[in-house]
Amino acid sequence: MIPPGLSFISMSDKAWRANELSNLPKFYLDLKSYKKSLINNSNPFTPSVNLMFALDEALRMMKDEGLENIFQKHERHKLAISEAAKKLNLKLFASKESLSPSITAIETQNFDAESFRKSIQDKYGIQLAGGQDHLKGKIFRVGHLGYINDRDIISVITAIGLTLYEKNIVNENDIGQALVEAKKHLEK
Repeated sequence: MIPPGLSFISMSDKAWRANELSNLPKFYLDLKSYKKSLINNSNPFTPSVNLMFALDEALRMMKDEGLENIFQKHERHKLAISEAAKKLNLKLFASKESLSPSITAIETQNFDAESFRKSIQDKYGIQLAGGQDHLKGKIFRVGHLGYINDRDIISVITAIGLTLYEKNIVNENDIGQALVEAKKHLEK
């Protein structure tokens, strides 16, 4: 639930011994300097203080919500998005058994995913992820991991539905069915 840029490393004694013997050039990822600074409860370089505060808040929020509740919420969101997509006549990229609780990839068979994503970003301010490498323009991805709530899920389904409607790919009834289907899963 935080912006990218923070990493954690855990090393065994064996890994530390290998690090000590390493003669590869390094600067920012010189773990010896981090280990030395850690003894003094410090950092060898300017730390990402804002990300540490964000991590602290995200962990507090997760503790308050409870892991089991978080897992259930992600499962509900996965089902709401994937089942609504089917009602919008969209094809899921992954099989039902392989669906991820963090992101749903949707194939675009009759339209370009990149222009579709741009339309949703421009009109609704919702950013969908695109396909990478050979999937660029062929899929878009809806993230539902982290600080996402039911209203966000309904909003993205509505934006996808209305954009498909504007492109004459679905009708109003399809959008309504998609939202009703999503609601079923969100209320579980």
